[in-house]
Amino acid sequence: MANNWLQSLFPANKKTAPAKAPKPKSESELAEEWRVAAEQGDAEAQFNLGLLHYEGQVIEQNYGEAARLYGLAAAQGHKTAQFNLGVLYDEGHGVR
Repeated sequence: MANNWLQSLFPANKKTAPAKAPKPKSESELAEEWRVAAEQGDAEAQFNLGLLHYEGQVIEQNYGEAARLYGLAAAQGHKTAQFNLGVLYDEGHGVR
């Protein structure tokens, strides 16, 4: 009887489609997603977008915007954003 119950959960003739991996996103698509999330106050997205601005990856390098985004994330307790903002102050990039 237990065998019938188990078979009812996993019928032998049931066909399932194989799982497909999601299509990887391009860097510009990720940057746009982070921009939208950053505008909504997501600290991780603010940090990630700040990093792109700092390094000049995908987005034109802009230390001032990196500092602004790091500051927003840092104010929410994002530790790495706090550190990176400190580095910008130490280097004198994008801050006064």
